Amino acid sequence: MAALLTAAGPIVEETEPGTLFWAALQIDETSFAIFDIFTNNAGREAHFAGQVAGLLNERAAELVAGGWNDGVVANVHNFDILAIK
Repeated sequence: MAALLTAAGPIVEETEPGTLFWAALQIDETSFAIFDIFTNNAGREAHFAGQVAGLLNERAAELVAGGWNDGVVANVHNFDILAIK
């Protein structure tokens, strides 16, 4: 997973203009997270239809407990930014 996420950064940068910020985090040996900020909902939708999401979807069964639906999608949380510095 660490290798996939490390390789994903440049792909997001090059192919997702609606993704303002994208960070892959390693919490411990087996836990990872992604934090991202989008220009709008269209940017978010493009991100989930993008190359990195497709690659993660393809490999989720082997890399994520619960696979794509129960491991990845079930753990996506959306928030509205109320203030930023």
